[in-house]
Amino acid sequence: MSTTAPNASQLPLFHVVGFSGHRTLANAAGVAAVIAAELAALRQETAGEWVALSSVAAGSDQLFVTQARGLGLSWHAILPLPKADFARDFSAAEWSEVETLLAQAEHTRVITENGSREDAYLDCGMETVNGADVLLAVWDGQPARGKGGTADIVAYAQSLGKPVIVIDAATLAVRRENFDHLKRDDQSLANLNRLPPATGGWGENPFNAPAYIFAFQQKCDHAASRGAPYFRRLIVGTVALHVAATLIAAAALAFGLHDAIFPWLKLSCLAGALGVAVLLHRHQHSMHNWVHCRLAAEFCRSALATWGLPRATPLFDDLNLPHLTCAASRAPCTSCTAAPPPRSPWAWKSSSACTSKNASTTSSPTTAARSSAPSRSSAG
Repeated sequence: MSTTAPNASQLPLFHVVGFSGHRTLANAAGVAAVIAAELAALRQETAGEWVALSSVAAGSDQLFVTQARGLGLSWHAILPLPKADFARDFSAAEWSEVETLLAQAEHTRVITENGSREDAYLDCGMETVNGADVLLAVWDGQPARGKGGTADIVAYAQSLGKPVIVIDAATLAVRRENFDHLKRDDQSLANLNRLPPATGGWGENPFNAPAYIFAFQQKCDHAASRGAPYFRRLIVGTVALHVAATLIAAAALAFGLHDAIFPWLKLSCLAGALGVAVLLHRHQHSMHNWVHCRLAAEFCRSALATWGLPRATPLFDDLNLPHLTCAASRAPCTSCTAAPPPRSPWAWKSSSACTSKNASTTSSPTTAARSSAPSRSSAG
């Protein structure tokens, strides 16, 4: 985390800077200095906290992680393969350094898409772009030397209109693109942060979570609870008046009641319902604020209830057990002779729904990039 301390009951706005770069660099020290300068510039130009997101391949990735951690940014690692497979790209000494860096990651995500090793590297780069607000890339301007290379990832970010910072790997010149698309603030979060502190609720923080998160949840819950009865009464009133008008009309028809008062009663109920609906429309902004407060309170409540618990990890990701891995994924295994378990006629539907990238060759940008990119090489 950066050293910026949040106020007593306010949450900071988080931004994510993703990274892609070459494995082989002619001027590693110069690239590291420029990376540090650009990360520092992002922090100065944009309010809130910055989180680093990258893989940990040799070369640029490791330089980026080192500089981000040196500036106090938290780092989320994203790996193209489970650790047992990813380690094959490194010598024993290099992998020891990788594990030292991974120990500093606040979270490690493994891309476990079915497909080739080259596809995994491409998926990893594209998911880095998808999860980032800004992509920082060390690129020599040349076409990718293999599938998932830096050129492919930069091109993908550009196609999405993502803000991109390109550091020329040779000259160290810096170029920025699409920075007018960078969302520098969040009005909804700003409105929630401006809520007054809660006057009731829990007397103390029972979750061992940071005090400002607990205070933020309390004030959002208090604001939502305070506004709920008013809007609930209006909504219930609208429904009740419509039901009353319907009952009056039904009674008049069923029992042959032709007294002049019944049409007026029905008209009065409908007019009252219309008046309440107009009142709800006039307070629509307040109702949206109430909904935002309730959602924020419940999201924070979930986070507080699970605070300190370890994140879920995909089964078998860190085990070099091909028989179990292919059995769990129900996919043919190229590294063992075990046949995949039998699948029902409907199994392909569920797997396609869960892995949409592999399900369509026309709508998925990942699949389109896979088909157009050449085979990956170690140069990146």
